[in-house]
Amino acid sequence: MSKRFLWSNIALGVGWFFFLGGLAAMAGRAQDPTMETNVAPFMGLQIILGVSAYRSVKRTKLGLKEESFERRGLEIAALVIVWHRTAIFVVALLFGKHNPKLIHEFYNEPAVPLMEHLITPVWTLTRYILMRRTPANTDNAQ
Repeated sequence: MSKRFLWSNIALGVGWFFFLGGLAAMAGRAQDPTMETNVAPFMGLQIILGVSAYRSVKRTKLGLKEESFERRGLEIAALVIVWHRTAIFVVALLFGKHNPKLIHEFYNEPAVPLMEHLITPVWTLTRYILMRRTPANTDNAQ
């Protein structure tokens, strides 16, 4: 494993744990509807797609892969998937059509909604933009 991709590999592993754990929690909830769970598989998918977009742009900046229209399109598609629930939530709040259950979750158990709607999308977009702005072929890219 290359040290250049150490932290993105760790983030990718965390994303897979969240995704598979969320699927397992949903399966458990399907068998027992009274079981409470606040693990969301979508957050894991957000992390996986965000890390994939980041790694893709990092590979092009390091000269490991060539820049292409398809690669850029897949990066942007991944970022759209990461941001789409947050955008829908913000639009719903602006027009007053928000889900009272989600507002209740923000108020009572804010960790998962904040991770899913704020921290993960902002972190993903920030890292992607910073990597996109780094000069090409730098060996000290993070």
